[in-house]
Amino acid sequence: EQSQAAQDAEAEEDDGLDNMTLQMLRRKVARLAGRGVVPKGTLCWNGEFGEEEERAMHRAGFLFEIYEVEYWWFELFEMARKLCMTSVLVFVSVGSLGQILVGLIVIFASFVVTFSSLPYVNRNLDRCQLFALASQFIVLQYGLVLHLDVSNETSQSEKAIVNAVMLMLNGAIFFLPPLSILLQWAP
Repeated sequence: EQSQAAQDAEAEEDDGLDNMTLQMLRRKVARLAGRGVVPKGTLCWNGEFGEEEERAMHRAGFLFEIYEVEYWWFELFEMARKLCMTSVLVFVSVGSLGQILVGLIVIFASFVVTFSSLPYVNRNLDRCQLFALASQFIVLQYGLVLHLDVSNETSQSEKAIVNAVMLMLNGAIFFLPPLSILLQWAP
């Protein structure tokens, strides 16, 4: 995020270079950025696009300011996932194998989209989201195992162990953000 004074200073420095050298330098940087050697500039929610962006941020910024600019749509994607998992899934053969499989597909697709885009501004949020989706996927797989386990040969101790693992996975979602912050501060 550059201030106007910094941009003016850069413009003055650019004036000192001849146009041919400046164009050559820009082409070289563009080639290196295309190969991933030099990072490309990133957009951020900073109001540089004028009054319209300021108005949008004031009205609905709380919905998308935690996402990278190019992933402004991710909140809509997340709401669609949550709607599927909490409301739509209720109408898919209640208590059936199909209901569990549809849930697994929704969570897996969400994991793939989140992992491939890493949409959050803060990388810790990306990690927490991926961990939460992985945990939901494991819980649904456990539900699938329980649904298919018709023999009832599972002992009480095995059930207790699996229940403890499920509890730890779901509880870890609450402890992952503070742990991530502490690890970030560690020397």
